[in-house]
Amino acid sequence: MRLDKWAVTAQEALQAAVGIATDANASELTPLHLLKALLSSGEHNLSAIIERVGADPRAIESQVDAAIARQPRVSGDTAQPGVGNDLVRVANAAEKLASKLGDAYVTSEHLLCALADDKTDAGSILKSAGVTGKRVEEAYSDLRGDERVTSQDSKTEFEALSKYGRNVCDLARQGKLDPVIGRVEEIRRTIQVLSRRTKNNPVLIGEPGVGK
Repeated sequence: MRLDKWAVTAQEALQAAVGIATDANASELTPLHLLKALLSSGEHNLSAIIERVGADPRAIESQVDAAIARQPRVSGDTAQPGVGNDLVRVANAAEKLASKLGDAYVTSEHLLCALADDKTDAGSILKSAGVTGKRVEEAYSDLRGDERVTSQDSKTEFEALSKYGRNVCDLARQGKLDPVIGRVEEIRRTIQVLSRRTKNNPVLIGEPGVGK
C-alpha cells in the first residue's frame, strides 16, 4: 500500500474513510468505509461508471450505510482506527490494476473496481447490485478511451459533454424539442451556411435586442 502512488482524489477518499470510521466508533478501517467515502465524494466518474453498468449509486450507498451501522463499535475515547487487513488487500489490488491499465497513479475508479472484486461486505453489496470488478473495468475503459493517469493531481472528468451540456440532436430525435414554426427561408439559409466546408461560420450569440 503505497500512498505516494495514489492520486489526490484517491488519497482524499481514504482520508474521508478514516473520518467515517471514526464517527462510527469502528475499531478498524474497512472496505465498507472506503466504499462509503467513494460514493459520497460526488465524483462524476464514479456515478457514471455505476450507472453505466445499470446500478443506482444512491441505493448502493443506502445499503452501505446500513452495513456500517451493523458493524461492532468501540466505546470510550479511542485513537484513530487502524487500517484493517481487508482494506490493505483492496488497496494492493487497486495498485495492481492501475499498473495493468498503464496508469501511473491509483484513482478512485481503481479502488471501486478492487472493492467490487473483493470478498467482503462491500464487495457483496456491489455484486448484488450488478457492479462486478469486470464490468467496472470495462465501463472505466469505455469512458476514458485512450486517456491515462499520468499526474497525481489530475482530476479528469470523462464524458464532460454529457455532464455539462445537452445533445440537442438526440433530443430532436426523441421528439423532446418544440417544433420550429415559420421562418422556413431563414432556417434553410442557416443550414446552407453551416454546411459549407471551405468557409468559417461565425455565429453571434446573445440576448435579443442587444444589437447583434
